[in-house]
Amino acid sequence: MASAADENVVEHGNPRSEASDGVESRSRYQVRSMSMPVIKPLGERPSVGTISRGSSQKGSDRHELRLPSFKALGIAVPHPDHLLTPPEEPDQLAWHPMSQPLPHREDCDRLQSFHRPTQRLTPEDEQTMTAPLDSEGAGEASNRTSVPQVIELVEEEPTMRPNSSSSEGESSGEPVWIEHAIDAVVSTVPASGSISNIVVTLCHAQPCPLSRDNNSGPNAFNHLITALQSKLEQGRFIEITYAVPPKFNMELLPQSPLATPNPTSGEGDYFSMNVFSKAVVAVDHSIALNTSVPSSPCRPIVPPSTVSITCLERFIPPSTVQEYADLFSIERPSVLVDRLTELSPNGGNLIFIYPTHLGATTFTSKYLNPLLDPLLRTMIQIHGLSADLGNDVGTIAAVSKMFAFEAMTRRISRLLVSLGRMTQSSVAQKPKYTLVQSSKERVELERDVWMEWWLHQEAPRIKEVMRSYFKRGLRLPQGKEKSESALVWEILDGVKARKYAPYDSPSEGIEVGVFVIKRTA
Repeated sequence: MASAADENVVEHGNPRSEASDGVESRSRYQVRSMSMPVIKPLGERPSVGTISRGSSQKGSDRHELRLPSFKALGIAVPHPDHLLTPPEEPDQLAWHPMSQPLPHREDCDRLQSFHRPTQRLTPEDEQTMTAPLDSEGAGEASNRTSVPQVIELVEEEPTMRPNSSSSEGESSGEPVWIEHAIDAVVSTVPASGSISNIVVTLCHAQPCPLSRDNNSGPNAFNHLITALQSKLEQGRFIEITYAVPPKFNMELLPQSPLATPNPTSGEGDYFSMNVFSKAVVAVDHSIALNTSVPSSPCRPIVPPSTVSITCLERFIPPSTVQEYADLFSIERPSVLVDRLTELSPNGGNLIFIYPTHLGATTFTSKYLNPLLDPLLRTMIQIHGLSADLGNDVGTIAAVSKMFAFEAMTRRISRLLVSLGRMTQSSVAQKPKYTLVQSSKERVELERDVWMEWWLHQEAPRIKEVMRSYFKRGLRLPQGKEKSESALVWEILDGVKARKYAPYDSPSEGIEVGVFVIKRTA
């Protein structure tokens, strides 16, 4: 085996070999280095720590030479593990845990082409390694080089960079996708109450409001209330009405941050509340259509012409085609028409958020189907069910009938014109609505958020599909008996508990249309 002197003998005329290796081997590793004694160039007098390339190195005598220890030179560095101190005996050459036996001189050219892990140097390390070249002249530097340094490689965790859009939204306090709509609405609200000290607001989240424990939702209405609190002066109050479905646990009604004190109060008691909330039951139009009792198409949940700001939002496709078709109609029950008639004629505003056809398709193909489809296939195979049952359960019929953003904008414009021609019994003047702003945005939904909405909305439909399947007597479960309710809960619990495959996790947001409608008469 070659001694340590072989490794320190450097070919004259190739001073850049070690430097080039250092450049090629920069990587995600943290480098810790310590300079070794410098080899004297040819023609200089040999001294301690140097090796002359004279004739005395020929033959076997050359292999008996070795560098003196750091301790003998007086440059030993104390270390708790004593890993950086060279050994006293030649047979202990592999003294560093990362080192390997030194190769023979004839193997060096072959090892230069071997792929090495890249290394990334810190600024302090670069200064330490380049100090000998910087301290010498240009001519002398070409005839000198340093002995390879002992480098300890420590793996470093990759640095995560924040998303640009997320940073933008956090800097302004509002998500980027809803920021412009909130600014357009809040700018029309006077800071001081010229007519009333109460700003009446209404929040209608479909299919249901998110529970208090679920704080990862889009929360457009919460950001709206926060912006209002920042603008209103002391002495003004915000009244919130939450529209909830008939079957809803009032303990899950959203509260934070709407019940916090006014952060901008300059006078008075800081802990005096200026936000007051309540809940009302929103009529389910699909149930009303199936009853024989005649009813008016318009079904407001608060007195008409009294609401200053309304937020009507939905992020997953509706359950039925009829619900979506009635949305833009004034002749049939429409939740959009109900919220428009409740707006105040003194500048009432509505923020309307609804998924487009592309957004609904993205939800079913990227969010829901990777979890639901494998579960339905397994249940059909195990229980011997019909494949038609899987199609009925896994298909949201309204998706194929939904409009693109441009078509939605035209439908809303026509609806506003039609509403302007109607005369309300309580108001002699015809209402006037204007589409102030419209845009299509992308909103990413957390799994807990859309899962809560989907379970609340689709559970009744899946129960009805299963009930109809059993009534028709189509291939009932074989062997172990399974009831309708047992199969329904197996589907709902299975989707909730199932995990995405590594390649099926959703990576794009839901496209929604964001519309701001203002009433001026």
